[in-house]
Amino acid sequence: MALAGTEVAPAAPVAIVAVPFPAQGHLNQMLHLSLLLASRGLDVHYAAPAAHVRQARARVQGWDARTVRSLHLHFTALDIPPYETPPPDPDSPSAFPGHLQPLFDAFCDHAAAPLGRLLEELAATNRRVVVVHDSIMAFPSSEASRLPNCEAYAFQCKQGGLVVPAAGLLLNSCRALEGDFVDELNDTLSSDGKKLFTIGPLNPLLDLDATTPAASAQPRHECLDWLDKQPLSSVLYVSFGTMTSLPGKQIEEVATALQGSGQRFIWVLRDADRADIFAEASGEIGRHASLLSEFRKRTQGTGLVITGWAPQLEILAHGATAAFVSHCR
Repeated sequence: MALAGTEVAPAAPVAIVAVPFPAQGHLNQMLHLSLLLASRGLDVHYAAPAAHVRQARARVQGWDARTVRSLHLHFTALDIPPYETPPPDPDSPSAFPGHLQPLFDAFCDHAAAPLGRLLEELAATNRRVVVVHDSIMAFPSSEASRLPNCEAYAFQCKQGGLVVPAAGLLLNSCRALEGDFVDELNDTLSSDGKKLFTIGPLNPLLDLDATTPAASAQPRHECLDWLDKQPLSSVLYVSFGTMTSLPGKQIEEVATALQGSGQRFIWVLRDADRADIFAEASGEIGRHASLLSEFRKRTQGTGLVITGWAPQLEILAHGATAAFVSHCR
């Protein structure tokens, strides 16, 4: 209790620094987490290379634009050296997106220094700084450990490597979906004095009523107008993600299967993201031009092919969508 005539200074705020790995599935889930934290009044700093801050903002789905603008969410660019951004190789014998390796190397080798400077600035003006970083990288935790009022949590947004700092792990799942796995992971972490928080799934829940689509931070995509005209639960959605480039033969096989099925469909046919998606393209979609010209004629009225970015959450939430064919993770 304060003595009479004295004032107690309010506690300094808490700042959260979110550090995603610079690939779409990681950027996206970390941004959803950042938006959720900011919507609860927390001061959140989303830190990534400049091109990937721009990418995350350009592709955000499921959030009202006015809400996003009103939140205490700060986008901070982590300066890294220039890196090559070649097109993907659809004929590569490896499923790993090797064309992104120059970006991954530049980020992991050089992002620690600008992140450290950001943490020092925030630690000087905040009572506590919490770093939430992708679980496949360790340098954000190392930078956080240098400051006495800073701690780090790993965020596992996708399957893959797992680096868990001293504070613990945020898991993009829940016991209702993966109870046995969550319990086993919790036992493993708790034996080492680490905490586990199940916080997912993080994707926004959208209105399933196609006549009243959820407000979005992005303009409504034309494919949703096409879906509006289809019967309920009648459309197959086909998309193989942002890191996959199918060889020409496989694309032909998918096209043959879709046409032969007679099934209504939306097919997202695009090559994998470049390291910088805003870099000048070199005709990757052009390799599909001949096939697409004939395929669209043969499936006119039955299907829709999207060769650019597709609003996946809105497509999956639409009442006309019945099933989803995707890549295996």
